[in-house]
Amino acid sequence: VARILHDPESRAVVACAFSPDGGRLVTVTCDNSHTVTLWNWRTPDIGKLLPTGKTVGLAVYGVVWNTFSSSADGEFATYGVKHLKLWNKVGPRWQARTCKFGTFKMDNIVSCAFLPPKPGDEGGPIVTGTPKGDIYVWRNGACARQVAAHKPGKQIITPDGNVTFSGVRCLRVRADGKTLLSGGADGIIHSWDVSQGKLGEQIRTGISLELPHMTKGIPALKALDSMPGSNTFIVGTDLCDIWEVDESPDVLIYGHTADLYSVCFHPTKPPIFMSASESSRVFLWNADNRALVRSCSVGFQCRVANFSETPFYAAFNGEMSHHIAVGGKMGRIIVIDELTLKPIFRDKWCVSGIEDVKFSPNNKFLAVGSHDTYIDVYRIKTEFAEPASGFVYFRAHRCSGHSSTVTHLDWSSDSSVIVANDQACELLHWSPHTGEQSRHGHLFVGYNEYSPTCARGRYTTKGCYTRSSLARRAMKFGRRIVTEAHKPWAPHYISYKPLKRDLERVQKEVTRTQRNQTWQTFTCTLGFPVMGVWK
Repeated sequence: VARILHDPESRAVVACAFSPDGGRLVTVTCDNSHTVTLWNWRTPDIGKLLPTGKTVGLAVYGVVWNTFSSSADGEFATYGVKHLKLWNKVGPRWQARTCKFGTFKMDNIVSCAFLPPKPGDEGGPIVTGTPKGDIYVWRNGACARQVAAHKPGKQIITPDGNVTFSGVRCLRVRADGKTLLSGGADGIIHSWDVSQGKLGEQIRTGISLELPHMTKGIPALKALDSMPGSNTFIVGTDLCDIWEVDESPDVLIYGHTADLYSVCFHPTKPPIFMSASESSRVFLWNADNRALVRSCSVGFQCRVANFSETPFYAAFNGEMSHHIAVGGKMGRIIVIDELTLKPIFRDKWCVSGIEDVKFSPNNKFLAVGSHDTYIDVYRIKTEFAEPASGFVYFRAHRCSGHSSTVTHLDWSSDSSVIVANDQACELLHWSPHTGEQSRHGHLFVGYNEYSPTCARGRYTTKGCYTRSSLARRAMKFGRRIVTEAHKPWAPHYISYKPLKRDLERVQKEVTRTQRNQTWQTFTCTLGFPVMGVWK
């Protein structure tokens, strides 16, 4: 619709808000002066009215307009580190008035809302939330009252690097102008009577939000908005969940609180899939009803997760369930049960992070690739099962030979070969029975890839390159490259002309090692199914 460009020295926009009529937009930037600017964004050239001023030395957390203002130009407030400022238009410019705390303790302001005025009054009071869970009531530019509303909640780190409590982060007046909703870090939503132009008593028992999949802790409320003409409102939490709150609060959207690195569908239950993020939590979802089935914490930052291809029989409960292998930072891995999400096996042989984990098709091996350039092969034993877990995982081999981080793993259909990629563009084959690298192409004749997911292959890609890349490849391999003349729009095929002996060896390995092979999954880029890249 429109794009507003700020000065590069502004660094970032920390807060913005539209006027009640939607015609103007106020922004607060992250420069040293925390400049507040008002924009007439509907004009073709995004006309800037006038810089409203600077809040030197005071970090701003937010800005809010007064929807009950009787002034033609309106009124808005900015709040943040130990300050609350009211902005009004005086002549051609907008000027700020700093509100005084008076006898009350000076504290950071983390939320703000304008209340409707009393009948006959021109302006109403202002309510603000503090990190300690209190609500301050302001009149005529000064703090007049302090109300204990919520508990402080857990400590957080603010964008400016300070450690503080969550407190009251949400304040919203309903569309009817009679009720104020406040949400705090204690996970409770209070309703206050503001019909008389003041902060009155609570008119509704606090609504507490409890997540069924959380084993401990409560969600801290971060955002709140109400639906006009109903008692329903929407709440956002610090767990990245969105709630629809009515008589029976329910979660509309579940979210992750950290970077999401792994998503995997269930091999035998199509609607079920799993996700793992750096928040240390593993989630099982149902795609049909978009609901969270169950969740658990594995105790470390997750980077990759995968299901076993077939279920295991658990001797301790007599049920069939799949295993879930999770790898994370600092070389940690864990195997959990699909039904209970309880840990079955934990291990740590690597120093750096885990990049890929895969069960073999026969459920007898687990391959783990890491940033340490190793592939650890774990053998799964059931005949020597412990009563507590029903399974025994132990490290059988360590495959050493990659020159960089192992990025992808694939199993052959008969679980006898592992193929792996690394960041050095190597494609190596390994035996899970011995942990040794297989260097001869004839060892793979007739093998089917059960999981072709590796990203790069030397012989599987036929390759179509532009002329600009030919010289680079010629210098890299030290070989003469002969190109055939083509029309400008045609691709340029490459023909290597090495020694006759090397050519015969390469052709033999191409035929025996890669052609006629199928794999379980396909993650290795530029594999045999890719016939060419065209420009």
